[in-house]
Amino acid sequence: MGIWKSGLSSKHEGNLEEGLRRMRKGEGYDLHFQENLAHIIRSSYQPQGDEKAPSHDDFFEASKILAVYLSACLAGQVPRGYEDSPLFSQGQSGLVYRALDDKWPADQAVAELLKLYLESEQGEGGVEGWREDQARSVFAALLKVTTVDKINTFGNALATSAPHFARNNAIHHLDNLVEKGTFDNETRMAFRKVLKSDMESMFFGDFFGKVDIVSFASQARGEKDAILKAMAEKSVMQDALSRAILL
Repeated sequence: MGIWKSGLSSKHEGNLEEGLRRMRKGEGYDLHFQENLAHIIRSSYQPQGDEKAPSHDDFFEASKILAVYLSACLAGQVPRGYEDSPLFSQGQSGLVYRALDDKWPADQAVAELLKLYLESEQGEGGVEGWREDQARSVFAALLKVTTVDKINTFGNALATSAPHFARNNAIHHLDNLVEKGTFDNETRMAFRKVLKSDMESMFFGDFFGKVDIVSFASQARGEKDAILKAMAEKSVMQDALSRAILL
């Protein structure tokens, strides 16, 4: 999980409440609010350590979830079309009404909804669900740097060895493919960058040949959840909403 770099200044003080009041009444509602929010998130979220840089889609999906939760809190009900969405489990729906009844500030309510959402995401599928998520991310990362045919070529080569998917084994097969003229060095380095540890190599080996690569990878969660984790605090939500409304 990365960190949030605040951009609040004196010009934002006292304006969040007024901005939300106008949004509740539909006065001067900015149809580009979600785009503004995505821009704020992109400029303020900073990945840490080995965390991958979020993609455009990650920022868009994070801003969409926040905009939907804010809309629910302002209206006091689940938005139309989201009644059966994973965003609104029984716990989330109940929290929307509780926030309204107790007159929670919108930034606090959205932060609490985010926490519930992230808890449900983490618990979904248990260990096996976590393994699938990790594998999806590996295949998605490979598709960004190489082709399905080359992934299949490498996977088939890897499958000829004993069921030991350590990174050294993966590197051995990549080197062999280069020596045979099947891969060039650029392709080899692209694979090595994604399969950067035993864990990524293991997830690749465990799922290769058992899934449709493109379809499986398309369901990868990316870094969206990491962004949302960093934002699931009242102070961060106050920062993001204040700046998005006034941008």
